[in-house]
Amino acid sequence: LPRATQEDLFGHDARPGPAGKPRPAKKTKSDATASTDGSNASTQFGEVMEHELRMKREAAERAIEAQAEKDRTLTQLDDVDAYWIKKQKRLIRNKMKNDLGAEDDEDEYGSF
Repeated sequence: LPRATQEDLFGHDARPGPAGKPRPAKKTKSDATASTDGSNASTQFGEVMEHELRMKREAAERAIEAQAEKDRTLTQLDDVDAYWIKKQKRLIRNKMKNDLGAEDDEDEYGSF
């Protein structure tokens, strides 16, 4: 018996292939299993995790840099702003000392 070809069975392929590019050869069963032996999935997973960790690290670095820039801006205040900030700090400290001193006095003479 003569062996029938694919063209004999199904006719001519009416779809034209891309110009200048031959159709890629079909993979045989052994080629397909050799290229996907399981390590491909673990490699892809590792690449995804590496990418995710890199993105998290870069986001953290950007946040740290933004905080450092904010700190630099605060330390570069002009003299007038620095004066008022120091004055406010001094007033707050004095108020806290007075409030804490008053609480200590109450503790000394606490009720029985």
